[in-house]
Amino acid sequence: MAYLPTCHSSMRDIEKQPAEVGLYNLYNTQLVDRPTFITYLMKHFFTILMGLLFSSTCCYCQNKTIDSLLLAFKDALFEYKVKPAKSALENYQKAVIPKIIPMLYNRSAVGLGDAPYLMYPASDNYEPTHGYFIPYNLDWISIRAGWLLEDLTFMDFGYETELDEKRLAEVCAQLYGPSTHKNTITYLHWIDKPTKITLQKTRRVMADKVAAWWQLHKTNWTRLDAIKDALQSNNKRRLLRVIEYLQSGETPCDGLTTDVYAQSIKPFVILLKKTTDKSVKDAAEQLLTNGISNNITPNKVD
Repeated sequence: MAYLPTCHSSMRDIEKQPAEVGLYNLYNTQLVDRPTFITYLMKHFFTILMGLLFSSTCCYCQNKTIDSLLLAFKDALFEYKVKPAKSALENYQKAVIPKIIPMLYNRSAVGLGDAPYLMYPASDNYEPTHGYFIPYNLDWISIRAGWLLEDLTFMDFGYETELDEKRLAEVCAQLYGPSTHKNTITYLHWIDKPTKITLQKTRRVMADKVAAWWQLHKTNWTRLDAIKDALQSNNKRRLLRVIEYLQSGETPCDGLTTDVYAQSIKPFVILLKKTTDKSVKDAAEQLLTNGISNNITPNKVD
């Protein structure tokens, strides 16, 4: 009995078979007691097709989820929407960056309505005993996007507002020291806080700068490489941001394991103990003492 050649047959075997036999067997599969070539192709065609459909569905769902989170990130409720949306968006790492960049061109402002214990440039006071500060004018959507992007990439694109460190030390001493004035409202001093006019003039320039950076790095960028790059920079903001993430971060970094940290990241942290900047040096020593966050790597690192 003649058989239609399968995908495992050699070209010589195929050439030996008469064309009419091949055609006959092609349309009379009952004569073939093993998968024919056409059956093989059809089987894999549907497998590939289903794979493509599944992949497209996953991409659609992911994009839909990211879009929903971006909408929440623009909301006025900081504790219930903006803050959790930021963390969720960071989880997407590289995939979310192209979605954030268009927000850098956004001209709108949405004041935060549920953040009485948050100090930030647009509302820099809070009641003592508990609270925290974020050095970004979060009322502006473009700067809010810059806050997310800089925390994700450990870059310094210029969205952060500089804080008077001396005044910050005084505030900390007042709040957490043996002071008897803990019932007073506390104020921070922001340096070069951008005005509305200044922001209008610089928004597009800053956004274009980020877009150009992403165009250059989008192919090979990873958060793990971003950590290494920031630790080797001479930029104080980047160094403090990446050290804070390593010690208390809550969002993951693909590829970061205990071995990778010990071999590829920790040596850079050790080198920072020799820096002349006291705040960076202290932060590095604290990281080496406490180890990195359990939330960004599977296992605790000593």
